Amino acid sequence: MREWSAQPLRSAPATQFAYSNMGYTMAGAMLERAGGMTWEELVVARVFDPLGLSSAGFGPQASLGRLDAPVGHMVRADGTLKPMLAGPNGDSPAIIGPAGTVHLSILDFARWAAWHAGEGRRGPPLVRPETLQKLHTKVIETGPRPNAAPGTPASGAYALGRGIATLSYSAEPFLTHSGSNMMNLATIIVQPSRDYAVVLATNVGGVKADQAIQAVAEQLYKQFGPGRD
Repeated sequence: MREWSAQPLRSAPATQFAYSNMGYTMAGAMLERAGGMTWEELVVARVFDPLGLSSAGFGPQASLGRLDAPVGHMVRADGTLKPMLAGPNGDSPAIIGPAGTVHLSILDFARWAAWHAGEGRRGPPLVRPETLQKLHTKVIETGPRPNAAPGTPASGAYALGRGIATLSYSAEPFLTHSGSNMMNLATIIVQPSRDYAVVLATNVGGVKADQAIQAVAEQLYKQFGPGRD
């Protein structure tokens, strides 16, 4: 943190969008200083436990030495897949945990998404309604990104921890975000105005996985989205 904070800014604050894992790491360090607990302890106490996310944890989804959950896969140069067992190479380094080293079941993931879709209309009250609204409000336009990473919208805006994107199958925008450690890929798509949310995950990363997830998201919206039986 000391080395990073001494680096000059690449642009004036609030003028350009750039996603940064280090930014989330810094936010986690701020929470630890203010809360007097580790980032992991705070997330468990303030999010996992109140929502009943019993499967949620940190690091690789499988236990060390066991195949008790789907393991992530790296895509080799020849296109074949390499399973990545739990251990030092099974997830991103713990130091960037606030940028995304949480694992949880798809049902618990859906519960988290549903809480956001309700925008405070359903419990538990993890934060004040105005705080949640602020998290969902646009901060900056992202501008066009023709070479966007898998799971990242090619255009749109960014709120505090959520992208805001208009997808081809709905005129109304979605709150959305994807995360990948190059071995897994997960996406959350929320439309609070219609109390709709969907989560998707796969235990392989890369462009093909992203294309498949986005295609499934579109089909789910068309079949089960607002106004459908």
